[in-house]
Amino acid sequence: MSDRFAPERLDPASYVAPGHDLPVIYGDLDTNHHVNNVALQRYFEQVRYSTHLQAGLHTILPEVGGDLYVVHLGIDFLAETKFGSPLHVRTRIARFGRSSFTEEQAAWQSGRCVALAEIVVAYTSGDEQSAPMPDELRAALERAYAIEPAAG
Repeated sequence: MSDRFAPERLDPASYVAPGHDLPVIYGDLDTNHHVNNVALQRYFEQVRYSTHLQAGLHTILPEVGGDLYVVHLGIDFLAETKFGSPLHVRTRIARFGRSSFTEEQAAWQSGRCVALAEIVVAYTSGDEQSAPMPDELRAALERAYAIEPAAG
């Protein structure tokens, strides 16, 4: 492992349970028989999509007249991801801003953390300009990620 990351970043218990188990697809392997680094991002994306779908974002966004855009995606590869064992991926919200939120994800294979991701998602109004995140959207994310609503 790496000392670059806080221990809680590598701990499945610090993410929303139960997480998602995804089979590693043979076609995602590189010539060294490891999951291609670009392909690994798709596993993270699938889990974010599933969580956003469960949160109802596909119905909330048209109602509030806005959209979400990934404005930053960073992945740290900690160990080789191999074929034959599923990836266990969990997600959490690390921060809410005025018009964006940051999701953190981690993937484990056979109990070992193999990758970490940080994704910044921005809310835009109908004219594609950054705008304050509607309360309905934030509340749906808080429910999906089991976050206690902010006081006030």
